Amino acid sequence: MNDSGWSYGCAWADCNGDRFPDLFLDNNNPNQNKNNSLYLNNGDGTFTKITEGQVVSDDGSSYGCTWGDYDNSGFPDLFVSNYNESNFLYQNSGDGTFTKITDSPVVNDATWSGGGAWADFDNDGDLDLFVGGYDGHNRLYENDGTGVFTSIDTGVVVTDGNYIMGSAWADYDRDGDLDLFTARNNYFGGASCLYRNDGNAGHWLSVRCIGTVSNRMAIGARVRVKAAIGGRDVWQVREVSAQTGGCNSGQSSVNASFGLGDADVVDSLVVRWPSGIVQVLTGVPINQFLTVTEQQTAVSEGPAQGRQAVLGFLSCPNPVQGRAFVSYGVPKDGYVRLAFFDIQGRKLRTLVSTVEPVGVHVVVWDGADSDGRRLPGGTYFIRLDTEGGAVTRAVVVAR
Repeated sequence: MNDSGWSYGCAWADCNGDRFPDLFLDNNNPNQNKNNSLYLNNGDGTFTKITEGQVVSDDGSSYGCTWGDYDNSGFPDLFVSNYNESNFLYQNSGDGTFTKITDSPVVNDATWSGGGAWADFDNDGDLDLFVGGYDGHNRLYENDGTGVFTSIDTGVVVTDGNYIMGSAWADYDRDGDLDLFTARNNYFGGASCLYRNDGNAGHWLSVRCIGTVSNRMAIGARVRVKAAIGGRDVWQVREVSAQTGGCNSGQSSVNASFGLGDADVVDSLVVRWPSGIVQVLTGVPINQFLTVTEQQTAVSEGPAQGRQAVLGFLSCPNPVQGRAFVSYGVPKDGYVRLAFFDIQGRKLRTLVSTVEPVGVHVVVWDGADSDGRRLPGGTYFIRLDTEGGAVTRAVVVAR
């Protein structure tokens, strides 16, 4: 909150895979030496500002930003639109760093861009990108599945009007493909537009998540699906989020929409809830609107939803300072063990080793090992073993 600048857009995403959403903020006035900003969520209500890397050092007049895993790596990539110059595309390396893409039409089309929005509009299993234009020509980039984009130059979406101030995708007519809405600045003429997607041959799945332990809208849930598309296994990921972005950006909505190409079934669907609960569905039929409700116990659904299993969940403050309240979920009655390990895998202390009933439990850890010695600062692991499986979390101890 202490940073200042001409900020036009913002977007949340868990860019490093630690379950806590991180924040990207774009700025429009490089003359004030205010480049774009990335704030990593520490998981304890505080953030760390990233000061190195091209994501935060590139000099541009940025107007919008949006996250999307266009290469299906499991980590969200970042698109940043710029005013009267080339746009930015950063590929997430998955290790906390990003690679700036320089050889794609997404970044080589110098224009006045009014923000972008990711969506698999052709249902082929990869994210495409719409970029609103200020110069009378919008842009739609089709992803070929390998991260290579082709600029679509025909069709009303790219030739209709100018001065797009914002855009968002949603399946408003519930026919399995994503439609596009664009918001325009009436000061320069023209009205906002809604474009109906007339369909394609690709299969699809739309997932709505309802939280019970987590927030009901499931904001922060991470949904992954695996299906055989084009003869190869493809994992896709979506994060359930509120509509965010700013005056010139679009972000995914509370429904997780997946294009499945020629797949005839979803082999696996994994929901990682904000609470830490992980649900796994297998053999999920395609071309359906599926509702997944957060469960604390193992259940078996009928053929409309496939088979579902639940792992235990584990939540611990990160970093740990002093004592910590560790909460964990038991998916069904049975033996439970909760233990701390160092980075070499040596067990330092067992906190729980007993038979417990299904439900959510809490144990207090005083920051010490089994001999009562306080652990020095560093990275440790806490592991939960239940009848439903094992869950491990990295924990940083701050001294």
